[in-house]
Amino acid sequence: MSEGSKVHEALDRPASQQEREIVRWLLEHGDPKYLPLASQIDALRVVSKCTCGCPTVHFALEGDPSVQGTHLICDCGATVDDQEVGVLLFACEGKLSMLEVYSYADNDKPFGLPKIESLYTYQKEEITRYVGGRLTTVTLLKRPNDKELPRASDADDSSKS
Repeated sequence: MSEGSKVHEALDRPASQQEREIVRWLLEHGDPKYLPLASQIDALRVVSKCTCGCPTVHFALEGDPSVQGTHLICDCGATVDDQEVGVLLFACEGKLSMLEVYSYADNDKPFGLPKIESLYTYQKEEITRYVGGRLTTVTLLKRPNDKELPRASDADDSSKS
C-alpha cells in the first residue's frame, strides 16, 4: 500500500490479543534497550487504524496518543496469506505508538496481521557496489533462508551517497 493512499480511521479499543503478542515478540527480538517498553503492552489502546487494507494501528496509553515524532524501534518480516510483509514497531517519547504491517508487493489486496510463527528477524549484510556511477555501500536485508528482500529504503539511501 502506498503511503499516499493511507487514511486513518479513529478508534478507541483495547489492543487485541494478536496485536499485543506481535508487539511483545518484536520487543523480545529487537534491540534489548527497548525491552522495558513491554510493561506498556497490557495498557495499549488502539486509537486509529489504516483504511488502505493493511492492519496498521496507532496506539495510545491512558488516552494519550503518541504519533508525533515517532521513531522506529523494531523492523522485522513475516508472511501473511503467502505474501511477504514488513512489520515495524514505533515509539514516541518512551511510549509505544504504532504497529505498522505493510506489503512488499505494494498491492491493494487487504490482508491481516501475521501469525507469531511467521515473524522473523532480518539478517543484515552490507555490500559495496556501483550505483549511479558511484561506489556505494548498501545494506541488504535477508530472511533467515537467505532470500534477499527488496527494500525501497535501500534505493533511497543509495542515491544519497
